[in-house]
Amino acid sequence: MSERPKEGVYLDAALGVIGEQVEERIDELIRRRRVRSRVAIAALGVMTLASGTVAAAAVTTALQASTQARDTAPLAPTSQVRCIEGADTETQPFFTVTYRIPDDARIDETALCLGARQQLLTDADHLALSTPQQLASAAEALIVDVADTADVVVDEASYGVLPPNPASDAARIGLCVDGSTTVVLFGAPAGAVAGSICPGGRG
Repeated sequence: MSERPKEGVYLDAALGVIGEQVEERIDELIRRRRVRSRVAIAALGVMTLASGTVAAAAVTTALQASTQARDTAPLAPTSQVRCIEGADTETQPFFTVTYRIPDDARIDETALCLGARQQLLTDADHLALSTPQQLASAAEALIVDVADTADVVVDEASYGVLPPNPASDAARIGLCVDGSTTVVLFGAPAGAVAGSICPGGRG
């Protein structure tokens, strides 16, 4: 009978020690899990940043390659088309565009000016409010429509004002080619040839 209390006390002490050890083990496991979680989160963050950097680098490289490809495309020197309502090459153009296309590409300047005239006849108010970039984009679309290439770079484009009663006789359209500039005249003199409507007789 007298030994049981000692066993009970001993048992309580033993259980207390075991309980402390179990709690220490649990604390250690929790601490290790926290460390592992932090390491995993940090590694994931590094991977995410690395992936983002790689993606950004890939996009940048692609954009640079695209820009370089466009910049190194075999484009001809700058050309200009001036569209004039009337028979005088000195009249203020209603449409002027400065552009570049490949050396072996060609455009129909008369069709280009006809397209610009149509734009002014139907959408002059919108064009008047457009930015230079928007005007260049509108001109680029016109050139693509009348060229045998889609590789077109428009450096500058401007729209003027058509007279109240613009000429409509396509048979009286004349062209004056002066170096890299082509002037398209709407309302050229009847029977005019290119040389006769260019300053100095150039055609």
